[in-house]
Amino acid sequence: MATIITNYTTNDMAYYYADHKRLPRLSKEEERALLASLATPTSLPAQQIAHSKQRLIEGHLGLATSIVIDLCPRRCRDLYPDLVQEANLALIQATNRCDYTKSGNFTAYVAAWMRWRVKGALADDSLIKIDADARKWARRHGTLDELRVLQHPLSLDCLLEEDDPDSSLLDALESPAQPSTPVCDPQQHAQVEALLSYLSPRAQTIVRLRYGLVEGNEHAHTEQEIARTLGISADLVHVTIYDAMLRLRGLVSGQATISRRNGKPCISLPGCRALRLSPEREALLLQVKERIEAQGRTVTIRLLVQETGFPTNVVALFLQQLRGKAANSAQEQHARQARLEAAYARLAAAGKWPSERVLAREAQVEKMTALRFLRAQHAELILSRQVERQACRARLEEAYTRLAATGKPFSGRALAREAQVALPTAQRFLKAQHAERAPSRQAQQQERQARLEAAYARLAATAKPFSGRALAREARVDKMVALRFLRKPAGSSA
Repeated sequence: MATIITNYTTNDMAYYYADHKRLPRLSKEEERALLASLATPTSLPAQQIAHSKQRLIEGHLGLATSIVIDLCPRRCRDLYPDLVQEANLALIQATNRCDYTKSGNFTAYVAAWMRWRVKGALADDSLIKIDADARKWARRHGTLDELRVLQHPLSLDCLLEEDDPDSSLLDALESPAQPSTPVCDPQQHAQVEALLSYLSPRAQTIVRLRYGLVEGNEHAHTEQEIARTLGISADLVHVTIYDAMLRLRGLVSGQATISRRNGKPCISLPGCRALRLSPEREALLLQVKERIEAQGRTVTIRLLVQETGFPTNVVALFLQQLRGKAANSAQEQHARQARLEAAYARLAAAGKWPSERVLAREAQVEKMTALRFLRAQHAELILSRQVERQACRARLEEAYTRLAATGKPFSGRALAREAQVALPTAQRFLKAQHAERAPSRQAQQQERQARLEAAYARLAATAKPFSGRALAREARVDKMVALRFLRKPAGSSA
C-alpha cells in the first residue's frame, strides 16, 4: 500500500497532485473484489479490512478533486486546498460508515457525501470550524454567544477605541524580537528560490530537506530520512539529488538553458543524465552476475535487466565499469585471451565465420578487443588461405577442362557443382577464362562457319529440302547454331 505524503513544505497543490499520481489506480474489477470482501467482514482480519478501506479511499481521491473543481466558484479559488481537504474527509467518513452488505453504487454513495460536505463548506462563511459537540456543551452551559464570537476572528486593522484612530489591534500587539544580524542574505535567498523553481515539485522537496532550506526547519536530513518521510527508496532520493545539482550547476555555469516542457520552465542540460551507480545497486548486480556465471550462462545486458529489474543504461554502465576495472589485471588478460580462443574455436567448429561483434558477444569482451584478436588470427592464417586458394584454382581448371572436352556449353553453376566451389568463385573463374581465350574462340568460330558453309553446299547440291537438324548433323555443330546460319541466307535473299 502506497504511503500518502502529508508533510508538504508549501501550500502548492502540485505536491498533492504528485502524491496522487504515485497511487495505483483502482480498476473496476479490484473495486468489486474489495466491496465483496467487505460485505463479509467476519471472515477477514481487522488489518485486511483496514487495507481494503484504504484502497477504496485512495482510488476515489481523484473523484474528490473533480467534485471540488465542479462546485468551487471562481471567486473562491483561494479556498481550493481547504475544499479538497473537506472532500477527502467526507470520503473517509463515507467509507467508514458505508453498509457494504447492501448492494448499491459505492462511487455514487461517496460522491453524494463529498458534494454535501463541499456545498456546506461553501455556504458557511466562518473561518474557524467548531465541532457540533462543543456547540451542544456551550448551549447547555450558556456560553454559546462567547463561542460564536470566537468563530469570527478579528482583523488586525480594527480599532480598540472608536475615538482614537491610532489604537489599532496591530499596534497593541508586541512585535517579536528581531535578530541583530539576518540569518541569510535576502538577495542570496531570492536567488536560491529562483533556481529551485526550475526543478520539479518532488526535486524541490528533496533538495530543501537535504540541505535544510525548509522555512522553520533548517535541519539537513539524510537520504534515508528523506526516503522514509516521502515514502520512496533511498536510491531514488540519491539519483534525484544528483540530477538536480547537476542541472543547477550547469545553469549557473552557463552550460544549461531554460526551456519549457508541458508549459512549465525547466533546465535543459545536454548529457545531464550521466548515471552513477550506488553501492547497493553495484553489489546486487555483482551478485546476480556471479550467479549467472555459476549457472554456465553468458552474462548479457538483457539477462541482467530481466534478473534485477534495473534500467538498461544502469546495467550497461555496470558492465562497462566492470570490464574497465578488470582490463588492467594480467590474470584477466590471460582469461580474456582464453575466452577469445575458445569462442573462436566454437564458432569455427559450427561453420560460422565470426565478426568482431559476434565474437565479442560470445567471449564477453569489448568489440575492439575482439577485432584485435581477429586481426592477429588472420595474420597467422594467411599462408593456409593461400594454399587453399591454389587448391581451389586447380580444381576449377580440372573441372573446366572436363566440361570443355564434352563439347557442350556449360554455365557457372555447372562449373561450381563440378569443382565443388562457391558459385561466385566459379563465375569469376569463367570471366577470367573467357578474357584469356578470346583469340582462340575467334578461330573456333571461323572454323565452325567454314564447316557450316561446306555442309550447306553439299546438302544444296542434292536438290532436296533439309532442316536445321540435318545441317547441324552434317556440320557437327549445335542445332541452334545451324538454325541461325540458315536464317542469315534467307534474310539476305529476302
